[in-house]
Amino acid sequence: MRLRICIHRSILGVTCVIAGATTCIYTGVLLMASSAIVSWSTALVPTLFALSSFNSGTTFVSCIYRLREKAKRAWRMISWNGLTVFLTTAESVVTGLYLDWLATSSPATLPAARLLIDGALSLPFWLCVIAAGLVIPWAIALIGLLRRKDPKWLVVFSGICALTGACALRFLVLAIGLRFPVGLI
Repeated sequence: MRLRICIHRSILGVTCVIAGATTCIYTGVLLMASSAIVSWSTALVPTLFALSSFNSGTTFVSCIYRLREKAKRAWRMISWNGLTVFLTTAESVVTGLYLDWLATSSPATLPAARLLIDGALSLPFWLCVIAAGLVIPWAIALIGLLRRKDPKWLVVFSGICALTGACALRFLVLAIGLRFPVGLI
């Protein structure tokens, strides 16, 4: 009976991962295909959305796992922390590449880059996306990886920060695209 429950949970987990990945990649591809909005017309948008989804999902699952963790299974938390460090680093690199693409690809995307870097949307970008969504989860996971344990409240805080950053990223990518479509520049 116990093996059967584990199999059902595994099947459900794999199904949810596939559905979540399909949804986030589809959203990014849909935005990328919108040729009227130049700040979305790069393969970096679906890549960024996918990494952001996997990163926030991994951080959130590690949060749930940490709340239910048994002392003898602490090594699993180390694996979750390692995955969070890897995904957060990858998302940080792609975020930097997207900002660089916005700033250098064409004169039409430069206002969008300025809006995020030092314009009206810079405060939510730097605080929510960069600090809360990338730096805090990365630092907490790295500390947990090095110390081999971390307090439950810190892992919960990391999960909340990661989800906040993922939501803010999507909002800001949509906001810069809607603010500067091709026809209005």
